[in-house]
Amino acid sequence: MVVLVAGHDTSSVLMTFMISHLAGRRRSSHPPIFRSFPASVTHMDPGIFEDPEKFDPWRFDGPAPPYSFVAFGGGQWLCAGIEFARVETLVTMHHLVSRFRWKLCCKENTFVRDPMPLPLHGLPIELEHIGVASSLGKSAC
Repeated sequence: MVVLVAGHDTSSVLMTFMISHLAGRRRSSHPPIFRSFPASVTHMDPGIFEDPEKFDPWRFDGPAPPYSFVAFGGGQWLCAGIEFARVETLVTMHHLVSRFRWKLCCKENTFVRDPMPLPLHGLPIELEHIGVASSLGKSAC
């Protein structure tokens, strides 16, 4: 909760100061810039990753060319929440793997990219609670 509140507070303070700073300033006119960068598909380039359509999370273990995966941006435009997203994903997956068994209800494994990859028919699953992931039998939460 602290991270959520702190993130919200710091973002709102930053935006308040930016609006205050920029208020009344004229924007410089320049020719329009067309920027269309499909960040959600950069890691799907067969020139960078062999068989990019195959689910293989270990492809990211080794070195890869710079900017071959830019889901969180890159360089000076790197998302400030990248580490929070990583930790949130790891904690969620830990609890799913250690406390539940699940089975996919849909045998079809078709994804669409519009613009982000999503299961075509949703992702219905059956969950079975298998207990708490603790050697003492008590929740660590």
